[in-house]
This record gives sequence, structure tokens and C-alpha cells, in this order.
Amino acid sequence: MCELLALHFNHNINPRFSLQGFQQRARVHSHGWGLAWFPDGEAQIIKEPRSAVRSSLFEAVYDGPWVKSKNVISHLRYATHGSHVQQNTHPFMRYYQGKSIVFAHNGVLNNHETLSLNGYKPAGQTDSEHAFCHLLGEMKKQKLQLDKPEHYSKMEAVLQHINKLGKFNCIFSDGVRLFAYHTATAGNSLHYAIRKAPFHKVSLADLDVTINLDDEKNPDTRGVVIATAAITDNENWVPMAKGKLLIFNGGNCIFGEIRSHDA
Repeated sequence: MCELLALHFNHNINPRFSLQGFQQRARVHSHGWGLAWFPDGEAQIIKEPRSAVRSSLFEAVYDGPWVKSKNVISHLRYATHGSHVQQNTHPFMRYYQGKSIVFAHNGVLNNHETLSLNGYKPAGQTDSEHAFCHLLGEMKKQKLQLDKPEHYSKMEAVLQHINKLGKFNCIFSDGVRLFAYHTATAGNSLHYAIRKAPFHKVSLADLDVTINLDDEKNPDTRGVVIATAAITDNENWVPMAKGKLLIFNGGNCIFGEIRSHDA
């Protein structure tokens, strides 16, 4: 399996704190890492087919000041399909309706080759990239638009169809919206933590590091952190509903149901 991490906020944020903790999980998920963000609305992706805990590039990226974005997606790979090479490392990117779409997957799909392809072809050998190409192809076929709320239930149905082939957690973004789908099958988890004022101190679950979010965030900052498992140990991490899609825009959930910040 793999590890997923995504951040979505109404203002540009630097994901250094979350990535610092996330990196530690590469001790198990050691076959590659990737990071995507959206400077000026266009996707920027850096990835390597090696463990993030042995990567000076990973540390240079998360420790630098240039990764600032409203949407950030990161992935740690534990390979099940395809060799340990660059083209099999997540996240993947394709253009859809003139926008760069970034996609990362956690899980294993059986007989993924049975998923039809319509205009999008995988460059690597993973079930993940094949599923991504199928998703975009089906969206193209059904003329679904990322900015049309009336199309979101149809998008969810495509994801549920892919899910029939196995375990399928996925996160994707067009730089404006963040989409997160939690598998309907047992064995994989996906959690979220809502962040908004009043902020407080948070501690990483995998490192002895604590920061005061009140010193880091503007008072009107709001958003969500999504991860396979909780990144911090003193925030309200909520399991996503199985077989359901959540969509965020402007720091708010615009499709699907989430529990309140104080639940």
C-alpha cells in the first residue's frame, strides 16, 4: 500500500510541518515519493523513485520557502504494480479542459486493464495511473466539468465504479478544488482534520515536533488536511465515509458531508 497526504486552504500555505512528519512514514513506504503544488495555478511536481527518508531533494523541497499553494498533494509509494522507476511514482498529472490535474492513489486494483481508456494513456505500468486515465476519459465522455456542482455525483459514480476492482483511496486537484475519495472496501483508511480559528498548538504523530498554528496562520485561514492516518496526535482526525467523495473549494467542503470542527 501507500501513504497519502493532501492540504487544501483558502490562502497559500507552506506544508513544511506536515511534510516533516509525513516523511517518517517512508521508512516503510520506501519505493518512491512525490510532491505536487500549484504555483500560479499550474501544477508543479517533484518526485523520485527512492525513499523520502534517504532523499536530500525531499528535505530541500519541504525545507525551502518556494512550496506555497492553496492545494498540496504528497504520496509515499509502496509498490504493488510496476517497477521502482520515475514514471511509476505518484503523483501523476494530465491536462483536462485546459487545466493540469494531479492525482495520487492508495490501494490495489485487480484487473485494472479492464478499465477502458478514452483519450488518456498511462506512461507507466501502475494500476493507479491506469485508473487516473480511465477517470479522466470517463469525465471527458460524459462532458463533466470540475466547476459544475451538478456534475459531482456523476464523478463520484465513476470513482465508485473503479472501486469495484479493489481498494481505491485517491486524491486529486485542479489547483482550485481538492477531491478526495475513500474506498468502500475494508483495509484502507483515509482521515481528515479541519483547521480554522481559533488555532492552537499541534504535535506531529511521527516526530517530537510541536508548533503553534496561531503563529503560522492568518485568523481567517481555514481548510483541511487529509491523510491515510493522522499526521498529528492532538487534532480531531475524522475517518472519511466509505465509498464517498469529498470536494473542497475556498477552504470549505462543497460536496459530501463532513463533521463539524468541534465534533
